[in-house]
Amino acid sequence: AVLLDALISLDQGNHASAAAQLEALAARQPANRRVRALLARALLLDGREAEVITRFAAEAGEAEASPYLV
Repeated sequence: AVLLDALISLDQGNHASAAAQLEALAARQPANRRVRALLARALLLDGREAEVITRFAAEAGEAEASPYLV
């Protein structure tokens, strides 16, 4: 339900809300790549580029990295 709410928030342009929901979900599911990619997208759309760079720099170099991290 949290992921669905976050996706709806993203679709409706509520990027900060989506980021908060995805942040909570990522804390509970740290190995979930899809959640981390969506979190990066929400942060970027919310204008928080520096946070994305800081949080996901190590992941950006991986071959299977999300396009939001590259």
